[in-house]
Amino acid sequence: MKSAAHLELKLLGGFEAQLQAGAALVLPTKKTQALLAYLALPLGQSHPREKLATLLWGDMQDAQARGNLRNALSRIKKTLPKAARAPALRRRERVPRPLGRRRGRGAVRAAGRRQ
Repeated sequence: MKSAAHLELKLLGGFEAQLQAGAALVLPTKKTQALLAYLALPLGQSHPREKLATLLWGDMQDAQARGNLRNALSRIKKTLPKAARAPALRRRERVPRPLGRRRGRGAVRAAGRRQ
């Protein structure tokens, strides 16, 4: 049985992401951080790519916004350890959570929601 990946996100007082071993997860841009935070909460909900692209890059043409979303998702995927990646980060019309999948496959704890 594979070990579950764990990522802790702290969203109050600034963005912080830490892997289970205590290592900081560094994302290259604020929009990439915002995308990961948005995808992490609430658990189990998927989001249409069009909605995500408009939310983060609404001031751009649709094609450019979708390209930026693909780039941001790729950066998140490359930054996460393999155990924390969900099959959801593959190209689809809807983007499910990259983390926090049920049945021990990952966990996300936001500040103030500790178990």
